[in-house]
Amino acid sequence: YVNGTAVHSDKDAAAAGKVWPFRDTDAGEPVRLAVPLGGKIGEAWVHPRALSADEVRREFEARKDRYKPALPAKPVALREMDAHPAAGLWEDRGGPVTRETWPRHRERILRGVEQVLGPMPREKVPLDPKVLGEEDCGSYVRRKVSIQAQPNDRMPAYLLVPKNRKGRVPAIVCFYGTTSGAGKDTTVGLSGGKPGTPPERNRAFAVDMVEAGFVALAADYLRDGERIKPGRRPYDTTDFYKEFPDWSVHGKDAWDTMRAIDYLQTLDVVDPERIGMVGHSYGGHSTIFTTALEPRIKAAWANGPVSDFRHHGVHWAVPKGGGNSQSMPALRPFVLDHTLRIPVTFYEWTALIAPRPLAVGQAVGERRPMEEENHAAVRQVYQALGAADRVKYV
Repeated sequence: YVNGTAVHSDKDAAAAGKVWPFRDTDAGEPVRLAVPLGGKIGEAWVHPRALSADEVRREFEARKDRYKPALPAKPVALREMDAHPAAGLWEDRGGPVTRETWPRHRERILRGVEQVLGPMPREKVPLDPKVLGEEDCGSYVRRKVSIQAQPNDRMPAYLLVPKNRKGRVPAIVCFYGTTSGAGKDTTVGLSGGKPGTPPERNRAFAVDMVEAGFVALAADYLRDGERIKPGRRPYDTTDFYKEFPDWSVHGKDAWDTMRAIDYLQTLDVVDPERIGMVGHSYGGHSTIFTTALEPRIKAAWANGPVSDFRHHGVHWAVPKGGGNSQSMPALRPFVLDHTLRIPVTFYEWTALIAPRPLAVGQAVGERRPMEEENHAAVRQVYQALGAADRVKYV
């Protein structure tokens, strides 16, 4: 808005008497900040000089009654992202992070994770591994395998083993991005996102891993691939929450990855102390969630993960029985009502990975919320633990 008139281009702005948004602006001229679906959230006031703290406060007090912020207002200095350690994000989450305070932070974060993830199973059933088939793929062998994740719940997977290995080699768990039911087939290059479609570029990263010399495991997670129940669509949570009303699908995904690691550690081709995880999109934030809770994952790469709970809340607020690759119903009250203190933030959960090596990749045009803030907050934890060189966001 310029002078109270809605503008949608430089031409409209010129017609309203000003150039959008801050060029040639008179001192004290308001530029109102609008919400895309209607309403207004605030005003930015442009001045020809820096104001003192008292002047800023007086301007704020004179205008604050026009708005009803959900949280107490706090002056924020405009700055380049990542220019300051953690961008102030730890201030309201328990105070500064140091080597001495991190154990206390960690305990608090784990309590928050359990609150939104739900309790994990207390006992493990036997793996009962089965080899269902094997194919020679040139430089590697692709085995179809199956393990028991929980009672009456088997997880099918492809195990890719390089032929030119010498002894035991590291293994990588590979978690696909959201598909339309193709699941693990996309990760090994047998399908595109829809079952039966041609393979798509960059989805088959399990093949990249095995060709680099790693053992790669690509499984079907619940509600996808071979684990879609008859009559259900991909990512339907109805049956899961009927059986586990207090758990979450992401908790189940993490549990199944832990069972996959149990299996990898039994294989004579795998170095049991060198297991990593890589995931894209849905698999990207699943990689973060799982690595944070599973110390046997020694390094992780999360590509294109959702990077915030509140600002990406329309996904996390999906109720039980909805169809979505992001599903933690316990987050629903907190993303619907921002006055409630959220039990755990995305960057806190990610920080549990420290000091193990972590890389996060984000596409420039995808505009995941809070990317830079996550980087700043997580990096501070790595710095506090003397492991600044082990975290990389690109």
